[in-house]
Amino acid sequence: MIGFSKILRATEFALLFFGVPTAMLFIDKLVHPSMVVLPLLILLFLYLRKHPDFHFKELIYWNISKSELLKHAFYVLLVLIFLVSCVALFLPENLFNLPLRNQKIWLLLSVFYPIFSAIGQEIIYRTFLFKRYAELFRNETLLITASAVSFGYVHIFYFILYH
Repeated sequence: MIGFSKILRATEFALLFFGVPTAMLFIDKLVHPSMVVLPLLILLFLYLRKHPDFHFKELIYWNISKSELLKHAFYVLLVLIFLVSCVALFLPENLFNLPLRNQKIWLLLSVFYPIFSAIGQEIIYRTFLFKRYAELFRNETLLITASAVSFGYVHIFYFILYH
């Protein structure tokens, strides 16, 4: 990818992943972002379906060894213990607040958040971004960094708008 097409692709990336979250700060009557996740995912699936190297199985297949998976699970457990300990120590009134006070909402969040939000974010910020903008960044480290920065950026604005 060279010349004008690269400039267009870079502009598209900047507008989609930085312009849209920034614009959300200035729109008075905004539809909650979670309300557009499903239509957006449908559009992305249609785009990805036409991409020559995309296969749906890569959305659910983890190319990771069992030992690597166990190592990551161990790290997650350590972080979980650390975070629960911090909440217990510094904010004990908030420890397990949601499941204790509103089991129905907690259960609904536990079931539907991974399906409609986490998986959607995975498709947008890994699958779509990596397929669409790989040629723009040309370097896997830059591509991962662009994904991480844009993911963090949209969550900063989400936090500002809805908390």
